[in-house]
Amino acid sequence: AKVLIDGGNGFTNVSSLLWKNGVSHIDAVILSHGDSDHCEGLHAVLEEHAVDCLYVPDNSEDINAMVLAEKAAKKGIKTVFVSGRASIVLSDTVRGELYSHPVGGSFNNSSLVVQLISDFGCVLFPGDLEAEGERLLAEGDFLRQCDTVTAAHHGASNGTGELLLTHTKPYFAVV
Repeated sequence: AKVLIDGGNGFTNVSSLLWKNGVSHIDAVILSHGDSDHCEGLHAVLEEHAVDCLYVPDNSEDINAMVLAEKAAKKGIKTVFVSGRASIVLSDTVRGELYSHPVGGSFNNSSLVVQLISDFGCVLFPGDLEAEGERLLAEGDFLRQCDTVTAAHHGASNGTGELLLTHTKPYFAVV
């Protein structure tokens, strides 16, 4: 299965990179939240590629995410608004666990968090979670040991706190 998580700010043409690598079809596009540095590049992806499903956080205050969801719906792309937990089966050996808890006024803490889990390990993509979002994630019994964690909020000092690291115990971090 082909999964794309976030699409950058549009300065790097993600759609062109996908085409250059022979990717014309994407099974799942996952938007962590609607901040432009995560969302803008996905508009071209939805326009130029066959996409089966778009996953977005269910936060009506996140206008950019809602605009992207509306665009997907108009193109006939199945759109799933995630509030709480959701699961997707990507192959016989890989599944995705998704979690989002809308936090009023904070798109970062409402990020749609993704765990890709396989027989070979687990990778966590926490979006731009900050301390409050990490607390909600831990309280929701969502976190598990993951081999790799991408640094929340691009590695900023207000992302990837001790609570997240204590629960996931990663071997590797990617910034």
